[in-house]
Amino acid sequence: ISTQIKSSGINAEWPLRPGEHQANRQDLAINAEATQSCYVFKCNNSVLTINNKANSVTLDGCKRMSLVVDSLIASMDIVNCQSVKIQVNDKVPTINIDKTDGCQVFVHKKSGLDCEFVTAKSSEVNICVVEENGEYSE
Repeated sequence: ISTQIKSSGINAEWPLRPGEHQANRQDLAINAEATQSCYVFKCNNSVLTINNKANSVTLDGCKRMSLVVDSLIASMDIVNCQSVKIQVNDKVPTINIDKTDGCQVFVHKKSGLDCEFVTAKSSEVNICVVEENGEYSE
């Protein structure tokens, strides 16, 4: 299994290079820019944090993956994944979940209620709204 984490944008310098195998990593982090998109392919049993505002993020074929994202301009796509957890710290306009089994999305009440969710051919999808005190409801 190979993992690809790619950025598309000008002057993209990320510590993760295409074709590197990313499994059992809890320390993956990217400092993104608004012009960059991130594509994560077959990343297993890992945690990826995307700091700052990026354009978009796609998770494809990931298993037991956790993603923490500050903010996105366009959308987040989760495709062909199993057991993924997503945490949105600020704002994401659209989250598309397709052919995914087991997905938990945590959004903050003040900004997450503006997010549009689109699901297709997926099971076990939970949207958790986090209150200001840290408690959440599904």
